[in-house]
Amino acid sequence: MPYQGEFANKASHFDIIKNPEVAQFLEDCDYLKPPSEEEGKAINTLFKEPPTSNENNLPERVIAIDGSNYTSNINERLPSTQIGYVKVSSVLIDMAKFRSLRVGRFVDPFRVAELQNNNDLITFTLPSANIRWKGKATVRDSFRAVVDNHLYSTKTQLTQGDPATSLRTTLFHLASRRPRDMRTEDPHRLKIHKCPTCKQGPIEVQDIPGAQYCPNPYCKAEVYPSDCLRLWEEVNEHQSNEAVMSRFMQVVEHLLPIHYIRYLVENSLISLGSLAFFIDRPLAIFGTAAWLHA
Repeated sequence: MPYQGEFANKASHFDIIKNPEVAQFLEDCDYLKPPSEEEGKAINTLFKEPPTSNENNLPERVIAIDGSNYTSNINERLPSTQIGYVKVSSVLIDMAKFRSLRVGRFVDPFRVAELQNNNDLITFTLPSANIRWKGKATVRDSFRAVVDNHLYSTKTQLTQGDPATSLRTTLFHLASRRPRDMRTEDPHRLKIHKCPTCKQGPIEVQDIPGAQYCPNPYCKAEVYPSDCLRLWEEVNEHQSNEAVMSRFMQVVEHLLPIHYIRYLVENSLISLGSLAFFIDRPLAIFGTAAWLHA
Protein backbone atom coordinates (compact mmCIF):
# COMPACT_ATOMS: atom_id res chain seq x y z
CA MET A 1 0.00 0.00 0.00
CA PRO A 2 1.69 3.26 -1.08
CA TYR A 3 1.79 6.42 1.00
CA GLN A 4 -0.26 9.37 -0.22
CA GLY A 5 1.48 10.85 -3.28
CA GLU A 6 3.93 7.94 -3.52
CA PHE A 7 4.56 6.51 -7.01
CA ALA A 8 6.24 3.31 -8.16
CA ASN A 9 9.98 3.37 -8.74
CA LYS A 10 10.50 3.60 -12.51
CA ALA A 11 13.78 1.70 -12.24
CA SER A 12 12.13 -1.39 -10.69
CA HIS A 13 11.68 -3.02 -14.09
CA PHE A 14 15.44 -2.97 -14.74
CA ASP A 15 15.86 -6.34 -13.01
CA ILE A 16 13.28 -7.83 -15.37
CA ILE A 17 15.36 -6.77 -18.37
CA LYS A 18 18.43 -8.48 -16.86
CA ASN A 19 16.49 -11.63 -15.95
CA PRO A 20 18.06 -14.60 -17.83
CA GLU A 21 14.60 -16.09 -18.44
CA VAL A 22 13.52 -12.90 -20.24
CA ALA A 23 16.77 -12.86 -22.22
CA GLN A 24 16.24 -16.50 -23.25
CA PHE A 25 12.63 -15.76 -24.21
CA LEU A 26 13.75 -12.95 -26.53
CA GLU A 27 16.41 -15.23 -27.97
CA ASP A 28 13.70 -17.73 -28.92
CA CYS A 29 11.45 -15.06 -30.51
CA ASP A 30 11.34 -13.48 -33.95
CA TYR A 31 10.67 -9.77 -33.76
CA LEU A 32 11.20 -6.57 -35.70
CA LYS A 33 14.91 -5.77 -36.05
CA PRO A 34 16.91 -3.18 -38.05
CA PRO A 35 17.46 -4.53 -41.60
CA SER A 36 20.92 -5.59 -42.69
CA GLU A 37 22.69 -3.72 -45.48
CA GLU A 38 21.62 -6.38 -48.02
CA GLU A 39 18.01 -6.26 -46.80
CA GLY A 40 18.06 -2.46 -47.00
CA LYS A 41 19.19 -2.59 -50.62
CA ALA A 42 16.46 -5.10 -51.45
CA ILE A 43 13.83 -2.87 -49.84
CA ASN A 44 15.19 0.13 -51.74
CA THR A 45 14.54 -1.58 -55.09
CA LEU A 46 10.80 -1.53 -54.32
CA PHE A 47 10.72 2.28 -54.45
CA LYS A 48 11.03 4.67 -57.35
CA GLU A 49 11.53 8.39 -57.65
CA PRO A 50 8.22 10.28 -57.83
CA PRO A 51 7.58 12.08 -61.11
CA THR A 52 8.22 15.79 -61.21
CA SER A 53 5.06 17.84 -61.31
CA ASN A 54 4.27 21.11 -62.96
CA GLU A 55 3.20 23.73 -60.41
CA ASN A 56 0.01 24.26 -62.41
CA ASN A 57 -1.01 20.61 -61.92
CA LEU A 58 -1.04 20.81 -58.14
CA PRO A 59 -4.44 20.96 -56.37
CA GLU A 60 -5.95 24.38 -55.85
CA ARG A 61 -7.43 23.39 -52.48
CA VAL A 62 -6.62 20.89 -49.76
CA ILE A 63 -8.92 19.49 -47.08
CA ALA A 64 -6.97 18.26 -44.04
CA ILE A 65 -8.70 16.04 -41.46
CA ASP A 66 -7.52 15.13 -37.98
CA GLY A 67 -9.14 13.92 -34.77
CA SER A 68 -8.49 13.50 -31.08
CA ASN A 69 -10.24 11.68 -28.25
CA TYR A 70 -10.33 12.03 -24.48
CA THR A 71 -11.93 10.12 -21.60
CA SER A 72 -12.78 11.82 -18.31
CA ASN A 73 -14.22 10.80 -14.94
CA ILE A 74 -17.45 12.65 -14.22
CA ASN A 75 -16.52 12.70 -10.53
CA GLU A 76 -13.07 12.31 -8.94
CA ARG A 77 -14.64 10.11 -6.26
CA LEU A 78 -16.10 7.83 -8.93
CA PRO A 79 -13.06 6.86 -11.04
CA SER A 80 -14.93 4.09 -12.86
CA THR A 81 -17.72 6.35 -14.14
CA GLN A 82 -16.45 7.92 -17.33
CA ILE A 83 -17.59 9.90 -20.34
CA GLY A 84 -15.68 10.23 -23.60
CA TYR A 85 -15.19 12.99 -26.15
CA VAL A 86 -14.15 12.67 -29.78
CA LYS A 87 -13.30 15.73 -31.84
CA VAL A 88 -12.68 15.61 -35.58
CA SER A 89 -11.63 18.78 -37.36
CA SER A 90 -11.53 19.60 -41.08
CA VAL A 91 -9.72 22.60 -42.51
CA LEU A 92 -9.99 23.83 -46.11
CA ILE A 93 -6.74 25.38 -47.34
CA ASP A 94 -6.67 27.56 -50.44
CA MET A 95 -3.23 26.87 -51.90
CA ALA A 96 -3.03 30.29 -53.58
CA LYS A 97 -3.47 31.92 -50.17
CA PHE A 98 -1.05 29.42 -48.62
CA ARG A 99 1.68 30.40 -51.08
CA SER A 100 1.13 34.07 -50.25
CA LEU A 101 1.75 33.62 -46.50
CA ARG A 102 5.41 34.54 -46.77
CA VAL A 103 6.23 38.24 -46.82
CA GLY A 104 9.92 38.56 -47.56
CA ARG A 105 11.77 36.31 -45.11
CA PHE A 106 8.86 36.06 -42.68
CA VAL A 107 5.37 34.55 -42.53
CA ASP A 108 2.49 36.98 -42.00
CA PRO A 109 0.74 35.74 -38.78
CA PHE A 110 -2.50 37.53 -39.69
CA ARG A 111 -2.69 35.64 -42.99
CA VAL A 112 -2.01 32.36 -41.15
CA ALA A 113 -4.83 33.13 -38.71
CA GLU A 114 -7.17 33.92 -41.60
CA LEU A 115 -6.27 30.65 -43.27
CA GLN A 116 -7.00 28.67 -40.10
CA ASN A 117 -10.44 30.25 -39.71
CA ASN A 118 -11.78 28.20 -42.63
CA ASN A 119 -12.31 25.06 -40.55
CA ASP A 120 -15.09 22.88 -39.26
CA LEU A 121 -15.09 21.00 -35.94
CA ILE A 122 -17.43 18.13 -35.05
CA THR A 123 -17.64 17.01 -31.42
CA PHE A 124 -19.04 13.64 -30.35
CA THR A 125 -19.85 12.93 -26.70
CA LEU A 126 -19.97 9.22 -25.90
CA PRO A 127 -20.78 7.08 -22.83
CA SER A 128 -17.90 5.14 -21.35
CA ALA A 129 -17.76 3.08 -18.14
CA ASN A 130 -20.99 2.90 -16.09
CA ILE A 131 -22.80 5.55 -18.15
CA ARG A 132 -26.23 4.87 -19.66
CA TRP A 133 -28.01 7.22 -22.09
CA LYS A 134 -31.73 8.02 -22.06
CA GLY A 135 -32.80 4.99 -20.07
CA LYS A 136 -30.94 2.39 -22.12
CA ALA A 137 -30.41 -0.89 -20.26
CA THR A 138 -26.63 -1.10 -20.76
CA VAL A 139 -23.56 0.95 -21.63
CA ARG A 140 -23.31 -1.03 -24.86
CA ASP A 141 -26.87 -0.17 -25.94
CA SER A 142 -26.23 3.46 -24.96
CA PHE A 143 -23.06 3.57 -27.06
CA ARG A 144 -24.88 2.11 -30.06
CA ALA A 145 -27.74 4.60 -29.82
CA VAL A 146 -25.46 7.60 -29.30
CA VAL A 147 -23.19 6.72 -32.24
CA ASP A 148 -26.16 6.36 -34.59
CA ASN A 149 -27.68 9.59 -33.29
CA HIS A 150 -24.41 11.47 -33.89
CA LEU A 151 -23.93 10.17 -37.44
CA TYR A 152 -27.52 11.12 -38.36
CA SER A 153 -27.53 14.50 -36.59
CA THR A 154 -27.61 17.91 -38.27
CA LYS A 155 -23.97 18.57 -37.32
CA THR A 156 -22.87 16.01 -39.92
CA GLN A 157 -25.28 17.23 -42.61
CA LEU A 158 -23.57 19.18 -45.38
CA THR A 159 -26.95 20.72 -46.23
CA GLN A 160 -28.73 21.69 -43.04
CA GLY A 161 -32.11 20.02 -42.69
CA ASP A 162 -31.36 17.37 -45.34
CA PRO A 163 -30.73 13.95 -43.71
CA ALA A 164 -29.58 12.61 -47.09
CA THR A 165 -26.38 14.64 -46.61
CA SER A 166 -25.56 13.13 -43.19
CA LEU A 167 -22.62 10.91 -42.34
CA ARG A 168 -25.00 8.02 -41.70
CA THR A 169 -26.29 8.20 -45.27
CA THR A 170 -22.70 8.15 -46.51
CA LEU A 171 -22.29 4.98 -44.46
CA PHE A 172 -25.26 3.50 -46.36
CA HIS A 173 -23.59 4.32 -49.68
CA LEU A 174 -20.41 2.56 -48.61
CA ALA A 175 -22.26 -0.43 -47.16
CA SER A 176 -24.13 -0.93 -50.44
CA ARG A 177 -20.75 -1.66 -52.07
CA ARG A 178 -19.68 -4.34 -49.60
CA PRO A 179 -18.52 -7.62 -51.14
CA ARG A 180 -20.36 -10.92 -51.30
CA ASP A 181 -23.36 -11.58 -49.03
CA MET A 182 -23.30 -8.21 -47.24
CA ARG A 183 -23.76 -6.22 -50.47
CA THR A 184 -27.17 -4.61 -51.06
CA GLU A 185 -26.43 -2.51 -54.19
CA ASP A 186 -29.05 -0.11 -52.82
CA PRO A 187 -27.65 3.04 -51.15
CA HIS A 188 -30.81 3.25 -49.04
CA ARG A 189 -30.39 -0.18 -47.43
CA LEU A 190 -27.60 -1.96 -45.59
CA LYS A 191 -27.05 -5.23 -43.77
CA ILE A 192 -26.04 -5.67 -40.15
CA HIS A 193 -23.92 -8.73 -39.47
CA LYS A 194 -26.07 -9.77 -36.49
CA CYS A 195 -28.49 -8.35 -33.96
CA PRO A 196 -26.51 -7.04 -30.97
CA THR A 197 -29.17 -8.46 -28.61
CA CYS A 198 -30.11 -11.94 -29.88
CA LYS A 199 -27.03 -12.39 -32.13
CA GLN A 200 -29.12 -13.56 -35.10
CA GLY A 201 -28.61 -12.15 -38.58
CA PRO A 202 -27.90 -10.73 -40.99
CA ILE A 203 -30.52 -7.99 -40.64
CA GLU A 204 -31.40 -5.46 -43.32
CA VAL A 205 -32.23 -1.88 -42.29
CA GLN A 206 -33.26 1.24 -44.19
CA ASP A 207 -32.00 4.82 -44.25
CA ILE A 208 -35.02 6.27 -42.44
CA PRO A 209 -35.36 8.48 -39.34
CA GLY A 210 -37.68 6.13 -37.45
CA ALA A 211 -36.77 3.31 -35.08
CA GLN A 212 -36.08 -0.14 -36.57
CA TYR A 213 -36.24 -3.49 -34.81
CA CYS A 214 -34.82 -6.98 -35.00
CA PRO A 215 -37.14 -9.19 -37.11
CA ASN A 216 -36.70 -12.13 -34.71
CA PRO A 217 -40.17 -12.44 -33.04
CA TYR A 218 -38.51 -13.50 -29.78
CA CYS A 219 -36.23 -10.45 -29.73
CA LYS A 220 -37.73 -7.32 -31.35
CA ALA A 221 -34.85 -5.23 -29.88
CA GLU A 222 -34.03 -1.91 -31.52
CA VAL A 223 -31.26 -2.01 -34.12
CA TYR A 224 -29.36 0.90 -35.65
CA PRO A 225 -27.79 1.29 -39.11
CA SER A 226 -24.43 2.16 -37.52
CA ASP A 227 -24.44 -1.29 -35.86
CA CYS A 228 -22.88 -2.43 -39.16
CA LEU A 229 -19.60 -0.94 -37.88
CA ARG A 230 -19.67 -3.50 -35.05
CA LEU A 231 -17.99 -1.05 -32.68
CA TRP A 232 -20.46 -2.14 -30.00
CA GLU A 233 -18.70 -5.53 -29.80
CA GLU A 234 -15.74 -3.84 -28.07
CA VAL A 235 -17.75 -1.81 -25.54
CA ASN A 236 -17.16 -2.70 -21.88
CA GLU A 237 -19.80 -2.08 -19.24
CA HIS A 238 -17.62 -1.27 -16.23
CA GLN A 239 -14.17 -0.33 -17.59
CA SER A 240 -12.81 2.48 -19.71
CA ASN A 241 -13.80 2.40 -23.39
CA GLU A 242 -10.90 4.48 -24.70
CA ALA A 243 -10.00 1.79 -27.25
CA VAL A 244 -13.43 1.74 -28.90
CA MET A 245 -13.60 5.55 -28.86
CA SER A 246 -10.27 5.67 -30.65
CA ARG A 247 -11.72 3.21 -33.16
CA PHE A 248 -14.80 5.41 -33.62
CA MET A 249 -12.57 8.46 -34.18
CA GLN A 250 -10.62 6.58 -36.85
CA VAL A 251 -13.87 5.58 -38.57
CA VAL A 252 -15.10 9.18 -38.67
CA GLU A 253 -11.73 10.41 -39.96
CA HIS A 254 -12.07 8.00 -42.89
CA LEU A 255 -15.77 8.61 -43.46
CA LEU A 256 -15.41 12.39 -43.73
CA PRO A 257 -13.39 12.58 -46.99
CA ILE A 258 -15.79 10.08 -48.61
CA HIS A 259 -18.63 12.19 -47.21
CA TYR A 260 -17.25 15.33 -48.90
CA ILE A 261 -16.52 13.44 -52.12
CA ARG A 262 -20.07 12.07 -52.29
CA TYR A 263 -21.48 15.56 -51.82
CA LEU A 264 -19.25 17.04 -54.53
CA VAL A 265 -20.03 14.23 -56.97
CA GLU A 266 -23.72 15.03 -56.57
CA ASN A 267 -23.39 18.82 -56.57
CA SER A 268 -20.09 19.95 -58.13
CA LEU A 269 -18.20 17.11 -59.77
CA ILE A 270 -15.74 19.43 -61.51
CA SER A 271 -14.45 20.63 -58.11
CA LEU A 272 -12.89 17.23 -57.38
CA GLY A 273 -10.29 17.73 -60.10
CA SER A 274 -8.61 20.52 -58.15
CA LEU A 275 -9.01 19.10 -54.63
CA ALA A 276 -6.77 16.90 -52.46
CA PHE A 277 -7.35 15.30 -49.05
CA PHE A 278 -4.87 14.87 -46.21
CA ILE A 279 -5.74 12.44 -43.42
CA ASP A 280 -3.69 12.03 -40.27
CA ARG A 281 -2.63 8.48 -39.29
CA PRO A 282 -2.49 5.35 -41.48
CA LEU A 283 -5.07 4.80 -44.19
CA ALA A 284 -5.73 1.30 -42.86
CA ILE A 285 -8.74 0.60 -40.66
CA PHE A 286 -8.39 -2.15 -38.09
CA GLY A 287 -10.86 -4.17 -36.03
CA THR A 288 -14.55 -4.73 -36.62
CA ALA A 289 -14.98 -1.74 -38.97
CA ALA A 290 -12.12 -2.82 -41.27
CA TRP A 291 -14.56 -3.47 -44.15
CA LEU A 292 -14.84 0.30 -44.64
CA HIS A 293 -11.30 0.40 -46.02
CA ALA A 294 -12.19 -1.73 -49.03
